[in-house]
Amino acid sequence: MLQRFIFFLSLYHIIDEAYALTPDGQNSFKQEAIDRLITLSDELRNDIVIILAGYSQPMKKILQANDWLSVVFLLILY
Repeated sequence: MLQRFIFFLSLYHIIDEAYALTPDGQNSFKQEAIDRLITLSDELRNDIVIILAGYSQPMKKILQANDWLSVVFLLILY
């Protein structure tokens, strides 16, 4: 039972202040994190929920910085 519960929890990911991942050219980790997030959401598209949370204006910048984020995330709320 515990194993099923842990598996269930692993399917939901919330990234608060996701705008901190906006690539700035100085930190390659940010771009690597975005690339991995896109890959993960594509590989598990029917089995995972990823929520990126943050303030509206900074979140718009991260969506503009990577065109794939707008494609991969089906619902964007402001």
